[in-house]
Amino acid sequence: MLRWLKICFLPLGEAAILLTGYNPWGNFTQNPSGEVAQALNGTIVEELEVHSIRIDVSEEGVLYAESLVKSGSLSSLPPWDAVVHLGFEDEAKGLKLETMAFNMRALKRGPVHPDGPHLLPTTGDL
Repeated sequence: MLRWLKICFLPLGEAAILLTGYNPWGNFTQNPSGEVAQALNGTIVEELEVHSIRIDVSEEGVLYAESLVKSGSLSSLPPWDAVVHLGFEDEAKGLKLETMAFNMRALKRGPVHPDGPHLLPTTGDL
């Protein structure tokens, strides 16, 4: 089930980001990525308007987020200048910043994009 967060309309002229977080999954009753996304939604951080959504940990959830990114906006909101995906990995120690995408489905075998590269580095200036 997709859960939308309240979108606040902020002053125009600022840059905007889409921040995604996940809903709880498996035996977890909370997911820190979704909690952070929800807490930051509608805020301005370093002159960036934060628009957040929470999605299910499923292919449907990921495809929904992908469709938003491809369309460039949430209904009447302007397109985003950046997209930040937050995640939770139950065995990680501390905060981790992923710098590369792996073109492989987690639950189904095979690549996400058959013609895409095996690894895709971030385009952000880290």
